[in-house]
Amino acid sequence: MIEGDLILLDNVQFTYELSLAELELKASGADFELTNGFREFKIFNKSEELIERIKRRGSYYRTVSGYFTDYFKIIQTNRTRSVNQYLTHWIYPYKGKFHPQMIRALLNIIGLKEGDTVLDPFSGSGTTAVESQLLGINFIGIDISPLCVIQGKVKTESVYVIDEIEKIKNEVSSTIVSNLFQTNENYYRFLDKLSKDERVKNFYILARLLAMIILVEIVIL
Repeated sequence: MIEGDLILLDNVQFTYELSLAELELKASGADFELTNGFREFKIFNKSEELIERIKRRGSYYRTVSGYFTDYFKIIQTNRTRSVNQYLTHWIYPYKGKFHPQMIRALLNIIGLKEGDTVLDPFSGSGTTAVESQLLGINFIGIDISPLCVIQGKVKTESVYVIDEIEKIKNEVSSTIVSNLFQTNENYYRFLDKLSKDERVKNFYILARLLAMIILVEIVIL
């Protein structure tokens, strides 16, 4: 067991993050005080229910009562240098996005529970959509940008059709003449032949856009 009732993640460095961590604890019903140079919390009303709630939903904590939080385990799958680019958050570059940690904390602070619904009228790259999905919260997102809409869909829906996405990738990769990004026919008609599932087609549309971004960057360099 690791000492300390509640230990913050190493990447918690800013005052606003500490403030959100405290508000999140208050929303969970915890009675606490900061200790160890603002790196740990002493919990006075510990219970199995409270510990489990913090472990499953907390945003800024590494361990609670010696147990690694679900969030700490999730960010171990990080695919980039940024601590916030884990799971599908990293899938497509987008300027001005919120930190997933902050969104997760805010969902907890306002008291949304599993089965509740949140509306994001400016859903952007889908950060709130992903964090809501992780917490079991229903999500409704609206955005004027078609690119933002498709990002949010791909980030939250692709996991349900990952086998078909893999199957198509393998089938196309095995051909020498054509592939998803080099074909003599219209790309979208080509996708229609590959799959009738919008979730699969959305994934490959976004993948092509990402490939084009990378190609432009290479040409510029």
